[in-house]
Amino acid sequence: MDTIVTTVQRASEDLEKKAKTIADKLKGTYLERSRLKGISSCEAPVLVVAKEGINLHYNDEKFFFHPSMAMLRIKRIMKGEKDIFNTICGDIRGYSVLDCTMGFGSDSLVFSYLVEELGCVTALEINTLIYTVISDGLKNSYPKWDEINATKMNIRTYNLDYHSYLDSCTEKSHDIVYFDPMFDEPLTESVHLDPIRALAQKDQLTVEVIDRAKMVASKFVIVKNRVDYDFNKLGIYETFSKSSSKIKYGIVRL
Repeated sequence: MDTIVTTVQRASEDLEKKAKTIADKLKGTYLERSRLKGISSCEAPVLVVAKEGINLHYNDEKFFFHPSMAMLRIKRIMKGEKDIFNTICGDIRGYSVLDCTMGFGSDSLVFSYLVEELGCVTALEINTLIYTVISDGLKNSYPKWDEINATKMNIRTYNLDYHSYLDSCTEKSHDIVYFDPMFDEPLTESVHLDPIRALAQKDQLTVEVIDRAKMVASKFVIVKNRVDYDFNKLGIYETFSKSSSKIKYGIVRL
């Protein structure tokens, strides 16, 4: 199913050029907005390029980048509260983090804030449409969100699967390797995201992937999942979760 790429109404020449470039890159179809009768009637995914970012429309739902969840966590850190990543790893300033499942980009942003300017975050996303929306959002500036604007400067994003990327890494090339398959397996029935999840890559973690991650990481391999998830099947025997939380983290200390 080809992706349609268009712009908002009365778009500037720069936006039209950007939309055409994206369409070429995705091998999709560029349509002038005036030729697109109705986005909701399209069976194919539609990317709408706007000044504020890129919106993905699919099955009557809209998906776009917004840093709100990451910003809430960052503001708590600024107030002196300890983030879950600090609870697990301690002080990670200057660390190199590999986020194997970028998804919405929230965890990448929090990691980036915590590692500060001497650290770096590499974020992977296998789905091309999700990658296009989120990677573009990470490049934009957000008024009144100065912490986010500074934080995202040391995030490098790649439209790659973690299998091939991990295989290409040298041993101990990252301090932390992180997995969050929660985007594909929601905790609750998030109906508005179901159409987007239909596009997402379904890929279960295996012992082999974790073993490879342990070779690439020098300090931690972390897996985020449901509180009832069996981490033992991945060869992970240390876990952590906050009281009453529906989320648990599997931890390998190296």
